[in-house]
Amino acid sequence: MEHLRRTFTAPLTRTPRPLRHRANEQSKAVITTFNRVIQSNWGYTDILKYGSIICSLDVSVLQYLSPTSLMVAEFLLTCFSNQTTVPCCIGGTGFLSSCSVNQKSVLYSVANSSFSTVLTDPATYYQIISSYLGVNVRGLKQYENSSMIKAWVAEQKQSDLNTLNIGLLGGTPDIVNSTLVPSKTPLNITASTSTFTPSNNSNSPKVAALSSDDLFTLLTCKLSSNVVYSKEVWTLFLQKVAAPLPAALDKYSSVRPNVTLPDPSFLNAIGDVIVNNFSAAQLRDAVFITQWFQIRLRPFLSSVPANFLSMLSSRNFSCETYQVVVNAFSSQEPAMQDQQKLSIISNFIKPFLRGQSCVLPGSNDSDWLVKNFGQFRSSASFSDFISLKSDFNGVNAAQVLTSSQLAELCSDPIRLTGPQDVNTVMAAVSPNQFTSFFDSLTSSIQLNASLYSTVVKEAFLQAVLVRGGLSSAAVPDSEVLQWVTVRLRPLLSSLSSADVTPYFNIIRGRSCNTRQTAVSSLDAVSSSFNSDTQTQIYSSIQQLLTGPNGLICYSGGSIYAFLKSSFLSFGFPDLSTFLSLIPAGRQQELLGSISPAELSVFLNGPNTVRNGSDLCTLLNNYNSTNQYLQTQPVVSAAVGRQTLGCVWPRALSASSQDEVDQWFNVRLAQYLPLLSSQLISPTQLSGASCLSYRKLVSVLGSNYNYSATDFTPAVVYSSIKAYLNSSDGSPRCYNSSNPRLNSTAWFANNIGFFITFISLTDLQSFVSGSQIGVFLENSGNIQLFNNSRISSDVTTYYGTQLYIQNPNYKPLSLLGVLLCGAPGSAFVYLTTADSQTILDTLKKSCQQISPEVTAALVANFPTLSTDTITKSFGNQSIGLTEGQISGAKPDIINNTLPVLSVITGWNQGQVNNIIQSITNAGFSINSGTSLVILGTLIGGVPSAAISKIPSTELLTVSQNPTFITNILTAPVTLQETYVQKIVSVDQTKVVENVPDALAGYIPPVLLSSPTSVNVTLINKKSWRAEQAMVLFSSVADASDNTEELSESILQGFTCSAVQNLPRSKVPQLVRACRPRAGRSKVVLKEPQLTCMYNYVKDDSNLTFTDVPADMLLYYSLQTLTKVNCRSYFRALGGADFSVLSSVLNRQSALFANAQDCLGISGVRLNSTQVEVLGNMTCTLDPTYIQNSDPLILEKLKNCGDLSVSQATAIQTLLYTGNTSYGNPSTWNQQTLDQLGILPLYLDQSFWGKFSSTTTKTFLRSFFPTLRKQKVQNWKLSRLFTAANSFTAKSINTKARALTRAACTTGNITEATIADPSFPLGYDSTQFDACLDNTLLKDNIAAITEKVIDSSFLTIILSKLNQLFPSGLPDSVVQILNAVSRVATVSDISTWNITTIDTLSSLMNLFNGDWTSDQSKAIIMKYLSAAGNTLGTAEINAIGSNLCSLDSTVLKSITAQSLKSANPVNVSSCSIDQKSALYSIAKSSFSTQRSNPTIYYQLISSYLGNVHKNAMNKFSFHLSF
Repeated sequence: MEHLRRTFTAPLTRTPRPLRHRANEQSKAVITTFNRVIQSNWGYTDILKYGSIICSLDVSVLQYLSPTSLMVAEFLLTCFSNQTTVPCCIGGTGFLSSCSVNQKSVLYSVANSSFSTVLTDPATYYQIISSYLGVNVRGLKQYENSSMIKAWVAEQKQSDLNTLNIGLLGGTPDIVNSTLVPSKTPLNITASTSTFTPSNNSNSPKVAALSSDDLFTLLTCKLSSNVVYSKEVWTLFLQKVAAPLPAALDKYSSVRPNVTLPDPSFLNAIGDVIVNNFSAAQLRDAVFITQWFQIRLRPFLSSVPANFLSMLSSRNFSCETYQVVVNAFSSQEPAMQDQQKLSIISNFIKPFLRGQSCVLPGSNDSDWLVKNFGQFRSSASFSDFISLKSDFNGVNAAQVLTSSQLAELCSDPIRLTGPQDVNTVMAAVSPNQFTSFFDSLTSSIQLNASLYSTVVKEAFLQAVLVRGGLSSAAVPDSEVLQWVTVRLRPLLSSLSSADVTPYFNIIRGRSCNTRQTAVSSLDAVSSSFNSDTQTQIYSSIQQLLTGPNGLICYSGGSIYAFLKSSFLSFGFPDLSTFLSLIPAGRQQELLGSISPAELSVFLNGPNTVRNGSDLCTLLNNYNSTNQYLQTQPVVSAAVGRQTLGCVWPRALSASSQDEVDQWFNVRLAQYLPLLSSQLISPTQLSGASCLSYRKLVSVLGSNYNYSATDFTPAVVYSSIKAYLNSSDGSPRCYNSSNPRLNSTAWFANNIGFFITFISLTDLQSFVSGSQIGVFLENSGNIQLFNNSRISSDVTTYYGTQLYIQNPNYKPLSLLGVLLCGAPGSAFVYLTTADSQTILDTLKKSCQQISPEVTAALVANFPTLSTDTITKSFGNQSIGLTEGQISGAKPDIINNTLPVLSVITGWNQGQVNNIIQSITNAGFSINSGTSLVILGTLIGGVPSAAISKIPSTELLTVSQNPTFITNILTAPVTLQETYVQKIVSVDQTKVVENVPDALAGYIPPVLLSSPTSVNVTLINKKSWRAEQAMVLFSSVADASDNTEELSESILQGFTCSAVQNLPRSKVPQLVRACRPRAGRSKVVLKEPQLTCMYNYVKDDSNLTFTDVPADMLLYYSLQTLTKVNCRSYFRALGGADFSVLSSVLNRQSALFANAQDCLGISGVRLNSTQVEVLGNMTCTLDPTYIQNSDPLILEKLKNCGDLSVSQATAIQTLLYTGNTSYGNPSTWNQQTLDQLGILPLYLDQSFWGKFSSTTTKTFLRSFFPTLRKQKVQNWKLSRLFTAANSFTAKSINTKARALTRAACTTGNITEATIADPSFPLGYDSTQFDACLDNTLLKDNIAAITEKVIDSSFLTIILSKLNQLFPSGLPDSVVQILNAVSRVATVSDISTWNITTIDTLSSLMNLFNGDWTSDQSKAIIMKYLSAAGNTLGTAEINAIGSNLCSLDSTVLKSITAQSLKSANPVNVSSCSIDQKSALYSIAKSSFSTQRSNPTIYYQLISSYLGNVHKNAMNKFSFHLSF
């Protein structure tokens, strides 16, 4: 090879022509001879050796040239210079320059065949073939448009070109010779002068040995040229240079990293010659394969042919060496064309991996792909991967996949297990690849939408929205439209709430069409969105429409329709949002574009109207509001109510009747049923015009349906009340000079249906008594007030005012219920027939007829008959006077007994006369049955009659509850007599036999030695304190649960009673006496309370609320601390401070400690201090009361009594007007009602704050209440005097001016007497003048039960003395009541006091105290009657008044009588009297001496200081 190199690189100089010719001749002879000898075609070595002398050969010799040999020869010819290596050819060396046309023709034929592979490349083909053209140049015609041929033609003589006869034009005109030569003469190579050595093998001639460097040089030349050689040439050549080839390739690789080969023959030849001959070991040797493919063959791999690749795929590479080869190819991948890359995949990678997948342990899919596909993974399809590796997970390999491969992966929904897979995939796709990625993917998702889960689609969508950059202004609207209408369309159904904002960011600032199209795309799949997404879309649309340019896409027409098209199915703005979208300056314009029908649809949409003020804004700015109200139906009640609320002020302010009618009859006809409490509230109505107000009252009348409203007629009335309230007493909305407001049917027009809710206070606040008169006789008003549901005090007031206005108003003209309220005086002078008519009406119309009316009407029947009582009167027979009863025929009274015996409320005079009358008629009171028949009349039965009835019969009727109820209303002495009779049946079973309610009349001594103790039975009965003390020890001992002991038993607690009980049980008994809800207070006295305290004072388990509040009065104040003192005083606040005796002086000590504990300084108590003190306020000085928080008034209501100075302080506080009762000028009957018990103590100045009517009305209920509470008569008298001082004065001032003798106030009639406030309004003079003696005689009990003023009582007694000059009979004395207390001893001496009933009535302490002389006179008068003694009944009746009798009289009392009597308080007795009674008591209770505790309890009331020493031997632990 070195010799050849030297020959080829000899100086490039021409040999002188003569010498050259001579050499040619010699060469020709040699060649010809050689050719004859070998008789074979020439090889390429022969051609190389012959060189230019080839033209000396004959044509016949040249025919032995083979195309392949020629080509190889051309391959080996290389021109060398010191600077460059230039590819050359045989023709180019000048070898053929001397050849003839025929020689060139033969050579051209061979060359054309040799180089046919490069015919497609004209330039290359020309370079190679040009030397051989000769006469065959006509073949150039087909390439005449080639720039290369054009250049060559331009250098030829046109005459030469013409001789070719092929039509080539463009040559020069000069003609040199007939032979065409290349335009640029190639370098000449001098022929070798070396001796020719024949080849050993004629078919494969040898090439002179080449070194690796020579071969490198040769490869560098040939592989860089455009000359294409066949595979056979290369194969032949490579077979001959196989030895130096590796080293030459190593060097070539280091110099030329990559080469683009003109054709694949070289590598194919390499494959055949080299690779195909790799041994199995070499194929699996990574180092070896690396050396060859990554070094030696690397430069050529960018042009690797398919055949070579196919050959490689069939080689038995290991996975490792296969991957080495892939890496080698990958290194050249950047220089490859796409087709070349695909060829590597299809011809090498895929075929090889089909044979073995090369999945290595521990490798993942990314590793597998990178190692086995190298850089060609980008050119493969995803299907290629999964075809070669069935479990290939593209998601795991996402980072090494291309976007198209990833799109292909994602086109198979099965390969995406969830959004995490999508996120992995999309992270591998760069945003600039999104378009192509989704263009590929979208169609697949559309075709297989159901196979893609929502979360997977959402993940794709999120990737675009977050990373796609579509919100950039650089992205044109057309591109955005393509995304929202095509690429994202199959994904939009998965849009979540979180995706909405990024989506809308894309279209924000875009054209109206783009925005609308984007929203429409969402709308098309809106059914797939959840509520959150829908809401977010709605919000985003709203944001597009918000701001200065929010309505930029609005081009006119209905703004409502525009917004509907903007929001589509994603909801619609509520009213507040709707208004916010409309610029303030365009509200009327844009709202006016909405039709009433559209407005109705809008407003009635779900949750449209959330804020009533927004609706009002709309309706106030909408120019078709009235039309809307009239024409559009009320679809939604809620919207209707709010609509009504907005226009309501306009309706209420209407000032003309026509406008009012338009509003209420037309515009609001549908809306009025939707009125709310707020719309008819006082605040709303306060500014209403009188016409609108009146219309509203009419609308809300009886035909209005309240079932669907949030208010009731009572609420409406509250607003009416506020509207009509008048500060000066003038009726609102009444003007006698205004034709629209001068109707006297004022109540009917302004209150109407709601009149049933009116109270007297309301009525008086609407119109004063001085101005109500003009309305009273109006028929409409009378009809209105004729309603039984109106409060009786209202109808009474109406009737009273009517009669004040017109005293002569005929009651027959009044309707129904108004008769119930008419004053009794209205009926006084009616005829019997008219009275009957009125009675019939009253019984039908009135639930209750007032006593005054009953008395007045019944008095109009001078003659009684059975029918009159049973049919006309019925229950109203209660109005019969004593005179009517006694004057009626006894048979009539007896025959009407079934009616009379069931009427309740009889006074003592009435029942006495009825009993007397029926007895006269033959009714016998001699059995238990007869008593039952008498019913409510039993109170008139004489005690003596009870005494005569067999005890067993009385025991039998005790089981009749009605009888027991009735007998409880009878006088006490009758009840005692009845119990004594029952007791006599069996004294060992008194607890069992005596009815529970009458147990208090059992003599204590009979309870002292029970044979057995039935706690449950005893617990049910009502006991007096003295009885309880006797029972307590045995009951407490027998009780297992002290909490169940009744209040009446617990009041018997004493130290002596508990001294024998277990010590632990005593605190339980004390605790049982504590205040408890639902139970009455256990009434205890000071000795009991101090005893209790001594028992429990050291018990740390008990709190202040665990003991009776009264016991805390004796709590050791030294033990109080700042921590517990407030709790103590709060509990103490429930105590009765009147229990404290003055001896202990506890009140001042308690208050002093309270001051310190509660921080009380000065004389003012705040509300907190008052609240804590509670009942202690009852003990406070007046200065505290009048200066303290008004709450003190509420506490003072609980006081058992108040001093005059305390009452004055209360008035002072009330007069300030700073209490809850308001300014005195506003006081009315309600004020009196709310003051509770306090009016009992207040003086005449207080009552002067009220009208006589108010005072009288209040006292009609207050007096009966006080009597029921058994308030002492002297207190009632004080109240009467205080109230009457102003009332009588206001009534009688004018009368007194006329005369002081005549009755001017009004004759006292049955109706007057029946008034519970009687004789209020009369002073003593008028009382005397107006009370007729006959009327008095017929109504003695009715009068004496009510009159309590001493001057009035004196007048009554005087008149009675006139009526009974011989002395008052028993029947009269028995019903004197308080009148008896004004009698003198002289008066008493004339009385008949023969029965125990009369004596008991006289001794009733409720009517007041007796003086000792009076008491003695009465008792002695009684004893003077034949058969009367100081028996048990008498002792019980007389009580402590026994001390008024002489000792000699007292000594007549028998031991048995005293034993069975109630204990007597002998504290007012003299020593002699006490001794006499004590002596009898000792004898009475001698049988109980064995039980010291019981004995002491029984005899204790008879002990004086003198006799207490006699008790020392019993060593009692008494608590004093």
